Amino acid sequence: CILTDKKNNVWIATTGSGLSIIKNNKRINYTTQNGLSSDYLNVLCQDKKGNVWIGTDGAGITVWNDSAIAQYSTANNLPSNFIYSLYCDTEGTMWIGTFGGGVSMFKNNSFFNFSTKNGLFDDVIFQILEDDFGRMWFTCNRGVFQVRKEDFFSVAENKLRHVVSTSYGKENGMSGTECNGGTHPAGWKAADGTMWFPTTNDIAVVNPKNITINHQPPLVVVEDLLVDNQVVDIADRILIPPGKQRYEFHYTGLSFNGPRKVKFKVKLEGYDNNWDDVGARRAAYYSHLPPGEYTFRVLAANSDGIWNNTGASISFVVQAQFYQTKTFFIFVFVIVLLFVYNLYRFRTRQIRNRHRELEILAAERTKDLSKAQQQTEKLLFESEHQKERAEKANSMKTQLLDITAHDLRNPIITIDGIAKEILETNSVDEKSIHLMEMIRNSTQRMILLISDLLNLSAIESGQLRLKREHVNIAELVALVISGYELQASKKLQRIRLHADPTALYIVNADTSRIQ
Repeated sequence: CILTDKKNNVWIATTGSGLSIIKNNKRINYTTQNGLSSDYLNVLCQDKKGNVWIGTDGAGITVWNDSAIAQYSTANNLPSNFIYSLYCDTEGTMWIGTFGGGVSMFKNNSFFNFSTKNGLFDDVIFQILEDDFGRMWFTCNRGVFQVRKEDFFSVAENKLRHVVSTSYGKENGMSGTECNGGTHPAGWKAADGTMWFPTTNDIAVVNPKNITINHQPPLVVVEDLLVDNQVVDIADRILIPPGKQRYEFHYTGLSFNGPRKVKFKVKLEGYDNNWDDVGARRAAYYSHLPPGEYTFRVLAANSDGIWNNTGASISFVVQAQFYQTKTFFIFVFVIVLLFVYNLYRFRTRQIRNRHRELEILAAERTKDLSKAQQQTEKLLFESEHQKERAEKANSMKTQLLDITAHDLRNPIITIDGIAKEILETNSVDEKSIHLMEMIRNSTQRMILLISDLLNLSAIESGQLRLKREHVNIAELVALVISGYELQASKKLQRIRLHADPTALYIVNADTSRIQ
């Protein structure tokens, strides 16, 4: 590719040898070592500011001026690094044609990309030209097409979703649709505004002045509806039996000017939320539609992008299986509701029965506790009564013992006194004296016992005090035995005490109590 810039310098882009600039009859070569992004160059273009744009084969774009070099690639939002064409329009906007990435527009230091997804006719762009009527022209493997520049701007500003591409091929007089390009100019605009485009067969010449716009939108017709490969009569009200799975809609747009370029949009109301841009395809396919009412609508645009926004439509009803009907759902709902209700009643009954059982059990336990309490109170009452009776009997016993003790004490004291008087008279023999002493010992013991009986309350409370002293236990035993010798002799019995006379059998005791 060769370019003569505004300073009459000649720029030569080579394939593999970088860039050559002829300036003042001197040739200077530049490669990647001098700042180029690649040595394989495809196209050159100078913008309104004097910058030279260099399109490479796989390394994006290098922008060259006298003071700096800038590079752009897919990392800078370029759609492709393979640059086949560059064009600077009358307003200074740079247009980049890529291999596989469509067209990119560089405006206000930003790239705006357009592809077949945005309505472009093809994504491989060989050449970009501008006519005098506000249209951008492009060549590709499929022919020549043009797009209004305003459409690009509107899509970039989000005012439109798609550009409208008008393509030209054999039906427009071209002998072949495949254009040339990539390493040499694939189109040229003559001084009279005529566009020249080389193809694989010959040269196609277009005079934009003679291009007329077909303002008549195509007539849209829905031709057939196929359900599971069976044609359905669409004359009457359409009822689709339940269980069908595949639906095909065949339609067409009637236009005598470029009928093959008619484009369509389809939408199945009741199923689709948005229009589907299907291009030139004349059939739409759906499957497994749920029961309900649907309306299939189709719009068409002629080769100049004039849309028939009324389009055509057919309505149909997909009938439901019995288990898909509202009646069935209501029936199931009622069954579920009854089940839940019965389950609720059953559970409530269980809880109520359990509550009743707990009440009965609580009542039985309360009754048992009450009975046990009554028995306890009865036993306590009887115990108190027995205690009172015992205390009363004990009191009576104590009184009886007091009376008996007093009654016994006086005669015994009298007997002791008589025995003392007899001993003091010295008128009795030794045997009588011995007997009298035995009588006195017995009476003394009786008096002590009677005194203990009179002190019964002290004995019961454990407050009886003992008179402790050293006692010869042998002498005490001898004294006790002497009191029983008379009775033993009458029974022809003898009681003897064997004790060592030299030994002392001393204990600490109360003499009157130990006897």
